[in-house]
Amino acid sequence: MGRRAGLNGFGQRCAFGVQGFSLGDLGIDLHLKFFNEAERLDENALPGWMQTPEMRRAMNTLKAFSEKEHAYYAYQARQDFLREQQSIQLEFEDLRAEVEQARAAEDEARAAQERERVAKEEALAENERLKRLLADKSESSGTGTP
Repeated sequence: MGRRAGLNGFGQRCAFGVQGFSLGDLGIDLHLKFFNEAERLDENALPGWMQTPEMRRAMNTLKAFSEKEHAYYAYQARQDFLREQQSIQLEFEDLRAEVEQARAAEDEARAAQERERVAKEEALAENERLKRLLADKSESSGTGTP
């Protein structure tokens, strides 16, 4: 029977009588190199050690993660924008309500002044009417007595 090699539970090489066996034989060195250098790789000009189907799948997976992260940040930016717009809209509506309240208060003050002016005019007119009545009464009582 032939000897075997493998990894124990800690990723360490366990050789069972096979000489010259390394982790590179299992592609682990390649994966470690990929994870260490993936950020600096240009997907359009991959080095030779990346020209395997397995490494292309790894690069595609990394690209998918990157696209999902980009989409997540775009979503977050959109949510932030919507929250900011809503805050601006609410502030605008509050300011508009304050202006409308101020205008209503001014209109009410003007209406109250107008009512007061009309009441004064009516009171003066009534006062003049009563003065004329008194004057007419005193004239009529003064001329009718010999």
